Amino acid sequence: MPFPPLPPRSQRGFSLIELMVVLALIVIIGAIAVPALNGNSSQKFTQSLGQITGTLEQARSYAVAQNTYVWVVFYPFDPSNLTPPDGSGQSLCIVTYASTDGTNPFTWTGSSWSGNVSIPAGQTEDTLSGGTTIRVVSKTVVLKQVAIRTEGYFTQGSGDNQIASLPVDMPPAPTAPSGSPEFSIQVRGIANSALQLPSSIPPGGLTSQALSVIQFTPGGAVRVSDSPIDSVWIDFHRAKGGNLVDEKDIACVKISGLTGLTTLYRK
Repeated sequence: MPFPPLPPRSQRGFSLIELMVVLALIVIIGAIAVPALNGNSSQKFTQSLGQITGTLEQARSYAVAQNTYVWVVFYPFDPSNLTPPDGSGQSLCIVTYASTDGTNPFTWTGSSWSGNVSIPAGQTEDTLSGGTTIRVVSKTVVLKQVAIRTEGYFTQGSGDNQIASLPVDMPPAPTAPSGSPEFSIQVRGIANSALQLPSSIPPGGLTSQALSVIQFTPGGAVRVSDSPIDSVWIDFHRAKGGNLVDEKDIACVKISGLTGLTTLYRK
């Protein structure tokens, strides 16, 4: 007795073996994709660190070549405040300013700087009352998924929030002045965003204030006040969505106070 003919293939369901093979393939692809995505984020963080050190080196070179004062402002902000919102995580904005006539228009009072720069949206410079013009000398750098930390936040070691390559005898972070030149500029649609050094360095953690306004002198030295310093340390986390950070993907940037040269330490 002949067997009944099989139904057309379009009417057949998947066999258990076929379903198991498909599920196994999905699991394997997922296991490969997750590390690849994490590696891609870490690679972007590495590229961002390169941009940070490159910006600092360009600022130093500009100060020396033009025999003038240059200021590099690090300004963290929450992308969720942007229109339209950007949900990629914490972002860091870097702006570089310079004096056009080689003078420093800001007066040191002994504990703070006196002076204010306000650059309207769509413009690149502002002339102060004393006649000195402050100009934006490089395109604003916006780094996504980068969180800036308090100076000296990371320590030498092998655990979380530690970097093995850091010097054991790291100098203490310089004491921040009670004030600093205040810079205002439009940052990605945020008009009149005040970029300034706060009255005191806050504890380690995400902040809506700028942590650093770094000054390069005409000789290439670095200052955060009117006094010479040994070095400036700035710490960075790789930020993730929801204001979370990767505790193991961290870096330190050291800027020599005497020469302005930058050294990157990476975990």
